[in-house]
Amino acid sequence: MKTLKNNPTRVTRTEQAIRLACRSLLSIVLLGSVAVNRAQALSYVLTPEGRQQYEAEYRTLTTQRQQVQNNIRDLCGVLSSSNQMFVYSLHGSNRWEYWSTNQVAARLRQLSPTDAGYRAYWQMILQQHLTYGNQVRNQLLPQLQQQLAGIDSRLQSVSYILANSVVQGEDSGGLTNVSVNTSPVHIKLWDHGSQDGDVVQLFVNGIFQRQISLTTDGTTISLPLAYGRHRLEVLAMNEGDDGPNTASIKITGVVKGEPEQQWRLNTGKRASMWINVGQ
Repeated sequence: MKTLKNNPTRVTRTEQAIRLACRSLLSIVLLGSVAVNRAQALSYVLTPEGRQQYEAEYRTLTTQRQQVQNNIRDLCGVLSSSNQMFVYSLHGSNRWEYWSTNQVAARLRQLSPTDAGYRAYWQMILQQHLTYGNQVRNQLLPQLQQQLAGIDSRLQSVSYILANSVVQGEDSGGLTNVSVNTSPVHIKLWDHGSQDGDVVQLFVNGIFQRQISLTTDGTTISLPLAYGRHRLEVLAMNEGDDGPNTASIKITGVVKGEPEQQWRLNTGKRASMWINVGQ
């Protein structure tokens, strides 16, 4: 008895058209990133709570975007494959899933060991797969694409606000703005005094990048910043053994401003600067 894997003729009649449509859709998904607005608008003034809300929303939207992208890729993968099928509730899940054809064949053999029963089950599952595949292609994928566009639009707005905002009552912590002519931007952070256990967190446009334990040798990170303005923030997690939290930062490719700067921060305070790329 041949399984669908060995006899995929009915499933693959429209494969060429399906694959072409999925490639076009995936191109949109993969190219859809949060754009950086080149216009330099007035900065937004936010409360600390307000900025935290925007940062939390950005993280939530980023997670949602990845989930939608994964759904689109998975669904297109099933539509384009002769080795995967949409099945409904074969294990009592009461929902649609996608299985390999080998899994489907094994399950159908469990349900009906006889050849006649197996063939009947197989035709039923095949028809369900084709019917649901049409719904996915004509309804679900366009809905997911529309959902992705909405997430991207909001991400662009939130990202722009974070990149062009200042927090009420917060000074720069000793840092000043710079302009660079290259990307990625390489940033070195180090403890210019005695190494006493200072720890900081680094944020770009309100988005956490990494936590750094400052040493006298220093730590260098590379940031692939797009054209435009980007807000770099250093958050003091402690004050080490000899407070306050004091250290140095050096930025490559600076054409305007001071490439090497220092900060002095108490625990929980931030030092911030704008990095203007290509301006």
